[in-house]
Amino acid sequence: MKRKILSFLMAGGVILGLFVLIHGLRQGEGEALASSSSIAGKTIEDGARYSATRKRSIRRAVMSNADEFMSLNGRDVRAVLNQPELIRRDLPTVVWQYRNDACVLDVYFTTASAKAAKAPVAYYEVRARQKGVADEDVQGICVESLIRERAGQNLVNLEALYKAN
Repeated sequence: MKRKILSFLMAGGVILGLFVLIHGLRQGEGEALASSSSIAGKTIEDGARYSATRKRSIRRAVMSNADEFMSLNGRDVRAVLNQPELIRRDLPTVVWQYRNDACVLDVYFTTASAKAAKAPVAYYEVRARQKGVADEDVQGICVESLIRERAGQNLVNLEALYKAN
């Protein structure tokens, strides 16, 4: 009798462990659970490659004047800010959200397709995340800080490399 109960508990533990493992593999780090579809680990559409010079040019333009977002399309935004933390699709509007400790940047696209890579930016909005701070006060520094944080994401994290040894 005890052996049957122990076997049952072990089988349940194995099944639960497999469920947790599979569920963990399906959701990528940084994937927004509120997004309308799972795209973790994949590029947002296209396969367009930007040279380092082109990316630098877009970064400089947007960092000097956030209104330059209005001249970009989805591929340009993705080249500069990488993967959004949240994608919301309420067609014909698609919203990509980027955030850090200080602020939130929402980039809006209007498109008939669920994919916004080819769509031009229709609107963008910057919001402060801290109470008592006006949205206008973080407008310039928000975009600049998001771009700076995400510009080096393709580089090797030396701290992670050190910990791996």
